[in-house]
Amino acid sequence: APTKLINESTGYEVRNHSILENYSEESSVGMLLEFLHKQGEVTIAKYQYPDAGRVLVWEGDIRPSEMAFRGSYAEVEPKRNSGGDILATVLNNGLDHHWIIGRGYLQKDLNELNHWLGIENIEIEKSKDHLYGHSN
Repeated sequence: APTKLINESTGYEVRNHSILENYSEESSVGMLLEFLHKQGEVTIAKYQYPDAGRVLVWEGDIRPSEMAFRGSYAEVEPKRNSGGDILATVLNNGLDHHWIIGRGYLQKDLNELNHWLGIENIEIEKSKDHLYGHSN
């Protein structure tokens, strides 16, 4: 994420790029700038691999967070949907990582652009009350 999004009150760290639990000071390569994002209104989008022919878009607010640095992070409270609904949609559609964060509520404009580009909108699904095992 751009350095303009750094939450100055929590700072940042620069280190070798880590790959989750495979991190090794000796074998890791590349630079990683880790920080929490500034608070405020955001639009989140995930254009799905491999051709960006589908997208999930939602709006929310970045809230204060005590998360540990692990890349570029933010805790976002959804504006219209529950976190459970968004999580269910992500899992049910097999959406992967690396998401886009835009400052401000931009969903209406982004939906218009996606329409004219022929990109299918992934609708947010209602989550179930309970999870019943790994395959459900």
